[in-house]
Amino acid sequence: MIMPSHGKPVSTVPLASLLGGTRAQLVRVDAATGVRARLVAMGFRPGVEVRVVSRSGRGPFVVAMDTSRIVLGRGMARHILVTPLAAALNSPIKTASGLVAGVPGSDPAITAFKAIPFAA
Repeated sequence: MIMPSHGKPVSTVPLASLLGGTRAQLVRVDAATGVRARLVAMGFRPGVEVRVVSRSGRGPFVVAMDTSRIVLGRGMARHILVTPLAAALNSPIKTASGLVAGVPGSDPAITAFKAIPFAA
């Protein structure tokens, strides 16, 4: 568990569990020596920010780091433990029916949107 500046513990999750578009900070690579060495050589080091570009069903997992895009198998992505980062929603979001603005929740990482039947 990580203790961020706001004092609430944040759990780590496998990179493979994140949805497309999610940004996260790498905490550690939890794998055997050979797999860990390969992932570190590819740039997966603690503190690095990654973004899930795409994840298709059972297929490859594409992540962006700095200016690179890296394709991983799901097995490798399960060994990379990350802490999801809060999405920056400082401006209204464009929807089919117009712009919608949210309000901050009790947790600073949460923005609440009213009258939206589904948001992911």
